[in-house]
Amino acid sequence: MSATLRVRGGKRLRRTLRKAGVDLKRLKAANKAAAEIAKSAAVAATPVGGPYKKAGRGRPRTGGRLKATVRSFASQRSGQIRAGNASRVPYAAPVHWGWPRTKGVQGSGIRPNPWMSTAAKATEPAWLKEYERHVDAIIDSVKGA
Repeated sequence: MSATLRVRGGKRLRRTLRKAGVDLKRLKAANKAAAEIAKSAAVAATPVGGPYKKAGRGRPRTGGRLKATVRSFASQRSGQIRAGNASRVPYAAPVHWGWPRTKGVQGSGIRPNPWMSTAAKATEPAWLKEYERHVDAIIDSVKGA
């Protein structure tokens, strides 16, 4: 499960910077800085279940395993935050997006709790400012600008 932050006009920006001779790996740093801001808010907002008497059926013995799997990724094109993994924390996507109720099965169904999306939207002014700061520094490094 991941939340992706997209920038309108990013393709044109990369093309223009490439023509100007800028190393596009510097955009990866800009995306990573923005993703780290969203990640810190997502970690703080991660739902933590209480401890269960018995482990099993995907339930951890103690709470907080989902919080430990929140991480950020970046490329030249985007910055992302992700949580969960298939083997140890397979319930990350159902916790975020929800799970439909199964007819006749008591206790089934999970209400959506879009904590990662909410954290990314709430911190948008901060990570956008950081992204712009990095991109402005890249543009200022172009000779003749």
